[in-house]
Amino acid sequence: MIFRKLGWQLTASFFVVILFSMAVLGFYLLHRLDQLFTDDVDSSIHDEAHLVAQMWGQFNENGAPINQQQKRVVYTLCNMLTWQYGSRIRILDLKRNTVVDPLADPNPVVRNRTEVQLALEGQEATATWEPEQEDDPPTKAVAFPVIVSRPTRSGPKSMVVGVVYVSRSLKYQRQLLHSLRFDFVGGTLLSLLFSGIIAVMFSQFLSNPLRRMSAAAKQMAHGDMSAVVPVQGHNEIGELAQSFNYMAKELGHRTEQLVEEKNKLSAVLTHMQGGALLVDVEGHLLMHNRTALQMLGVDPASDPSQWDSFTRILDLAMTHAGSGSSSSQEVRLPGGVVAQVRWTPLRTESDEPYGFVILLNDITELRRVDEMKTEFVSNVSHELRTPLAAIKGLAEILLDGALHEAEGRRFLGSINHEVDRLTRLVKDLLDLSKIESGMVKFETRPVDLGDILLGVLHRMQARLEAATIVTDPDLLGCMVMADVDRLEQVLINLLGNAARYTPPGGLIKLSARGADGICEFCVENEGVGIPREELAKIFERFYRIDKHRSRDQGGTGLGLSITRHIVERMGGRISAESEDGLTRFIFTLPQPRTAGPSLEDTPRAAVAG
Repeated sequence: MIFRKLGWQLTASFFVVILFSMAVLGFYLLHRLDQLFTDDVDSSIHDEAHLVAQMWGQFNENGAPINQQQKRVVYTLCNMLTWQYGSRIRILDLKRNTVVDPLADPNPVVRNRTEVQLALEGQEATATWEPEQEDDPPTKAVAFPVIVSRPTRSGPKSMVVGVVYVSRSLKYQRQLLHSLRFDFVGGTLLSLLFSGIIAVMFSQFLSNPLRRMSAAAKQMAHGDMSAVVPVQGHNEIGELAQSFNYMAKELGHRTEQLVEEKNKLSAVLTHMQGGALLVDVEGHLLMHNRTALQMLGVDPASDPSQWDSFTRILDLAMTHAGSGSSSSQEVRLPGGVVAQVRWTPLRTESDEPYGFVILLNDITELRRVDEMKTEFVSNVSHELRTPLAAIKGLAEILLDGALHEAEGRRFLGSINHEVDRLTRLVKDLLDLSKIESGMVKFETRPVDLGDILLGVLHRMQARLEAATIVTDPDLLGCMVMADVDRLEQVLINLLGNAARYTPPGGLIKLSARGADGICEFCVENEGVGIPREELAKIFERFYRIDKHRSRDQGGTGLGLSITRHIVERMGGRISAESEDGLTRFIFTLPQPRTAGPSLEDTPRAAVAG
């Protein structure tokens, strides 16, 4: 019975506990800590490699080259992981060349490692680098293959497109274990040294477990939820220690859940396409994502109270706070951004308000499209109304008796002219609609631009007879990849436009030059020219510089817009220049990879043909 007393238990078992428990338990814990540290590093670098490989694989799925924006996203992810976990992340292509490396090592040594070769064969491989110097810690590394599925004739096939190589120094783990071993040995020696005194002063032993629990509680208060106190015996203090350990375990578990939820929320906010802001009832900004700051046009380092755009949105949210429900409103932000702002009040379980969630959705492009649609409908209505009004007026004159007069035939000719104009307008509208919607199938093949041009010139001889045509002799044999019918339509539109604005006897020059697989064709004509401020608008639908003259000459205002769409669908670009009374329309088309005669770099100045 006497040994059931706490004082006697501590006195009788102290030496056994200090020698046996600290030796066995201490070395076992150090061994387990070493194993846990190693497993944690293995799991961590594996997860980092898998995350980077998954993102890199998504960008490589369609086989297209990685663009700068995609590369910047992967580079940012590698930088973030390096900063957060201390890992070194590199991405190697199939030739073992480094394509992403935040540290930009000019002489990478990992390309010749065995684990890289295994990863290129589709296997995940790990390795431990031994230090070059005795005092240096080893380095843990994993080579993770980037595998994508691409379609082949026999079906989808998985293939390796690169390797993600993640390495991390074990310096911190080694230092920590060394420190723990030192502390353990020192603690054991000190315990043995003072064991005699402690055994005599057994009354102090009674308070030691309580002091340990107090220290563990302070450790937990500072954020370390791994605090555990030893459980000794089945007395009241042992039960208290068990309860304390259970509490610490549950509290640590709850804390991990909270951290995980916070990380999930942070990840969702970071990758949201729209902007998100979280503010409290007093208007203080609690959380935001990068997209929101970009839309607001503010500096993240500045004081949120100085953000005018944020203050304006916050005032709207505060104004509608009394309704207690979600609401939205369009707001114009700096930089011409139009945002649909939606704010939702947040309430506690006791129905007390504690803040707002404000979502910003960029609808600038939608509003631009709406404006374009409105402008398009307005232009179409105007273009249809003008000839219809003329037809109606002439028809009324004829019905009033002018049909049998000498002017009747001229009126009928005017009606026929307006009907032809309406027909051309409807045809151009249908062509433009089909091309924009992708309904027109383009059959591109190698064609001789010079031959096509000669045919168009022959067909347009009557329209071009008032002008002097000058051609570049190198046009013959200039091969391009194009749809023949649509290329003819482009040439007819450009030559017709040049003929319309070239004065009688004026020059129309046709020239071309080619380089780097691109053929550049130029139509240059004399005339009044185009004001510089109008150049950016001439390819818009229904846009005319001289509206009255264009209508008199039969123009619909859609030719250049149709031309731009056709050229872009064939893989080219079109632009316009104007200076000193000369107007040039220049479009480019790709040349065949293997073709007969092709253009060398030639001056644009035309040679009389």
